[in-house]
Amino acid sequence: MKAFLQPLLSGAVFTLTSATAPVVATETAPVPIFSAEEIAWSKGYGPNIIDGIAALSGPDDTATCAGEQVVLRPASALEKHRNQIIFGSVDGARIPASRYMNPPGASAETMPTPPKDYDAAARNATCSIDGKFLFTGLPDGEYYAATMLFPRAYLGKVVPIEKIEVIMKRVSVAGGATVQVDLFSANGGPAR
Repeated sequence: MKAFLQPLLSGAVFTLTSATAPVVATETAPVPIFSAEEIAWSKGYGPNIIDGIAALSGPDDTATCAGEQVVLRPASALEKHRNQIIFGSVDGARIPASRYMNPPGASAETMPTPPKDYDAAARNATCSIDGKFLFTGLPDGEYYAATMLFPRAYLGKVVPIEKIEVIMKRVSVAGGATVQVDLFSANGGPAR
């Protein structure tokens, strides 16, 4: 699944050829232009830590990000715009990978391919076998954490696309704090 992850969580938009919900035309605000200066604050070292988890183990849901990358992006106007289109939220959501790859209302006009600076601004961490991840040295600010999820039963196996989900959550850090982040809190439950 690793080869699939980088394109999935990069700035690219993909079209999935399997059956997906029809795209509904919606009126959207103008697309913000990405500016490296807008997120320059995120490039340096800071005293903050995000200590996170993206794993559930219950009778109805056993999702995990074990072995997958968690991508942390500074909250630029473009990132907020993209998250609103892809996830239907700027706060957090859990969606099927098919929706991530073919968001309703997405087009070359509403989600143009971002510049290289956009992907260069991201930080990456790998989920441990128990779904934990850690980002250190973060400057004060607002970020978005996102990763892929799959059922625990598929650990070490090929995962069918219909079993893969993507989860995203907005996270703020400040003042040298260690912020405990559960990507499922406030946006858990089954994929929409």
